[in-house]
Amino acid sequence: MLKKILYTTLYIGMIVFVVGCSSEEPATNNVQVEQNTPVEVMEITKGPIIKTDVYSGQVQPNQKVVVNTNSSGEVVKVNFDIGDKVSKGDILFIMDNRDILNQEASTQSQLTSAIATFDYAEENLENMRILYDEGAVSKQQYDQTKTAYEQAKASKELLEIQLRNAKEDLEDTVVRSPIDGIVSERNIQAGEMLGVGLQPFTILSVDTVYVDVSVPETLINRIRTKKEVEVRVEAAQEKPFKGTIARMSPISDQTTHTYPIRIEIRNEQQKIKPGMFAEAVFEIEKRESVVIVPRTALVKSGEQWHAFIVEENIARKVPLQIGLDEGITLEVKEGLKEGQKLIIKGKEYVSDGEIVKIVNK
Repeated sequence: MLKKILYTTLYIGMIVFVVGCSSEEPATNNVQVEQNTPVEVMEITKGPIIKTDVYSGQVQPNQKVVVNTNSSGEVVKVNFDIGDKVSKGDILFIMDNRDILNQEASTQSQLTSAIATFDYAEENLENMRILYDEGAVSKQQYDQTKTAYEQAKASKELLEIQLRNAKEDLEDTVVRSPIDGIVSERNIQAGEMLGVGLQPFTILSVDTVYVDVSVPETLINRIRTKKEVEVRVEAAQEKPFKGTIARMSPISDQTTHTYPIRIEIRNEQQKIKPGMFAEAVFEIEKRESVVIVPRTALVKSGEQWHAFIVEENIARKVPLQIGLDEGITLEVKEGLKEGQKLIIKGKEYVSDGEIVKIVNK
């Protein structure tokens, strides 16, 4: 009986101890510590803003020349390959000229004989004219001499033409580059037979290249020839190139109703290759010394733009009137002032009137 009373007493004591400890917990556990929302800000400034339109095209060489030859025969030597630089007058390839040399020598020999015959016929005609005038020979004799002279003259002139042709054919066996440039195509090998009309070489002039683009009627009257244009060729380099409007069509394309424009780009280092994709950037409108902010720092609800600024650690939501929009930055005509602190990170987590903490790095 005593043992049972002792257990009961200990149990009641333990309950009292636990309840007592629970009642002595600090009251601070029920107090919530307020946390200010961290944000990053930028100081609003004024500057220029430019609105642009971009039109694309493919880079083309300034000049493309397909090298042909009027001669046919065996290719003896080829001096250049694809990608090689050539200068005007460089010998691209040489063809077998033995037959033409033989023809030239034969024609030269015949011409020498014909000249001698002509000289004799000319002298004989002059003598016969004197005798005919004196009545020493008949008109028939004179006419025969004159006919012989004319035949000798025709024969000589024909051989002279043949000799000139032979010399030209001989020159055609040595084929030279007509321009300074780069070999883009080579379709022959030494030892091959080349026929008339084939295209053994193609040479490109790329010290200057061009891009053809088409612009709408809303832009055509805002541009002019000789005006500089920014041209982006990302495959060549990150920095844009400077191009010049070389020509503008006065009439629109009947299918697209756009106006063809040609832009030339200096390419001395030959970084730009024909066939590369290019973008021409045309300046549409420019404004100086206006409030400009990043598009990503603003919020748009329907047609209304807003921004969050910080005044004495309080976030303020302000409505904006937007001006020029160039895609990355915007002109703010009303709503923001130079020197204000614009929230650029954390705007999604704040509301108007909320206390914030600036945590710029």
